[in-house]
Amino acid sequence: MNWGLAIGAVIALVMVGILWVRARGGAETLLQDEVDRKKAAKDAAITELNVKFEREHKEVQNELEDIKKQAAIAKLYASGCAVDNARDATQIHGGYGFMNEFPVARFWRDSKVLEIGEGTSEIQRMVIARELGV
Repeated sequence: MNWGLAIGAVIALVMVGILWVRARGGAETLLQDEVDRKKAAKDAAITELNVKFEREHKEVQNELEDIKKQAAIAKLYASGCAVDNARDATQIHGGYGFMNEFPVARFWRDSKVLEIGEGTSEIQRMVIARELGV
């Protein structure tokens, strides 16, 4: 899996969501704006964790005995975060999140491919379990 694709999708989704909330201005209720801010904050926190996880994963690469497990964990985690952020961005955009004219729809498709391509999430779970001796 390309780390840049997963983290780039997460960052782009956070930015698209923030821009959308700002563009709507005062059209929504204060309660909805608070929900949107909480989602944006959550997405930003997940983005930071992804970047930190990537750095830590690079340090672990020198420890060959854990590399299979660490790689599977990293792929599973990053693809899951990308899909979670795409889902949240789609929720923030409402029906517009499914329209091809909006970048969120493309990010949703691209993020979902991360769970399917280069070893499905189920395969990653099997690799992790095998490395743990389960």
